[in-house]
Amino acid sequence: MTRATALRAGEVDYVSWLPREHADRAMKEPKIHVWMGKGSSTAFSAFNVSRKPFDDPRVRIALAGYGINRRAIAKAALLGHGGPQWGFLPPGAKGFKDLSELYPYDPEKATALLKEAGFHEQNPLKYSLITHAGESALPTMAAIMKAQLAKAGVQLTSRSSTVRST
Repeated sequence: MTRATALRAGEVDYVSWLPREHADRAMKEPKIHVWMGKGSSTAFSAFNVSRKPFDDPRVRIALAGYGINRRAIAKAALLGHGGPQWGFLPPGAKGFKDLSELYPYDPEKATALLKEAGFHEQNPLKYSLITHAGESALPTMAAIMKAQLAKAGVQLTSRSSTVRST
């Protein structure tokens, strides 16, 4: 039985996490209260900066700065239950920095930075991204990132791993 079904059926009194795709329906149930907040869910990509090509700041800025449209990703993948994420800290948290004005979505700038770093049509940047199946929005985010980064000449492959419970 899924969390959402168990909650609606009264089998459980509380769930610590509810899949986004069930949130709207759960909010319509008079006996269920759904708490949401800016910091209730975060998703981010991390690079191994000790390895090429991610040791080059131009590559990281091209990919994570200008190369992806966070607003489009949030809208499509989070189903209206979240906003653009710029790092580990959610908006409103101490130390949060909104980088949206510094790094707006701009595939042309991303392409130019990648070219400076040695990546171009004859030598495209190729990398892989692993998501996990425990968060349904992550494969969707990866697919959107793949399409957006392709506009900058990047060849992103992604796969979803299964989550093992211990």
